[in-house]
Amino acid sequence: MQAVILAGGKGTRLEPLTLSIPKALVKINEIPIIEIIIRQLKAIGTKEITIIVNYLKDKIIEFLGDGSKFGVKINYAEQKEMNGDADALSYAEPFISQDKFIMIACDSLFPTEHLTKLMKDDCDGVMTVSRVEDARRFGVILNEGEKVTNIIEKSPNPPSNLANTSIYYLPKEIFSAIRKTEPDKTGEIRIVNAIQKMIDEGKTFKFAVVDGWLDIGTHEQLAEAQALARKLGLCKQ
Repeated sequence: MQAVILAGGKGTRLEPLTLSIPKALVKINEIPIIEIIIRQLKAIGTKEITIIVNYLKDKIIEFLGDGSKFGVKINYAEQKEMNGDADALSYAEPFISQDKFIMIACDSLFPTEHLTKLMKDDCDGVMTVSRVEDARRFGVILNEGEKVTNIIEKSPNPPSNLANTSIYYLPKEIFSAIRKTEPDKTGEIRIVNAIQKMIDEGKTFKFAVVDGWLDIGTHEQLAEAQALARKLGLCKQ
């Protein structure tokens, strides 16, 4: 199994922590977020991980090295400009040799066992969603049964409570879809738009619901993450 972790972000809402370290190295109970994710990927049999870097990239590379201390092989690719998550993922293409791979944004906390539930092989790809009480700050999906039909951007009146968590099981064809995806109104090229393009072209994406997921973007969420990581057993070195 191969995986990609997006770790190029600065994490401005976590300043002043992120003035001297990248978001990926912010610690949860003394363990950097990215280390937790790498150990989770290793636990489900991942052998090779590509890390997409940008902000303070040398600190990530120095900390993780070649991955041998975690029992995996780590590659690095630098996103030249911060042009969206799909643009970031595109830099991993030279390292992906398998038909499908996992992609995770480095600000997610979730149960390790969810990764095995994500890897469904009866479809072209899988999105992870979480049922949330207030979906206004998330993109959400619409579905027919297990199938994703539409991905809806953040809205003051979301039509669903199934929030996108930025944890995916993607086909290698996603790279071709990214090349055909136009930037959105913010100027970014986004994974959800590339996936929607594939769905519109007849590809089947399903979704898997994750329980115990947290998006770590603010100091308040970081405080929540300390307790959740202990509950999920993610604090052990």
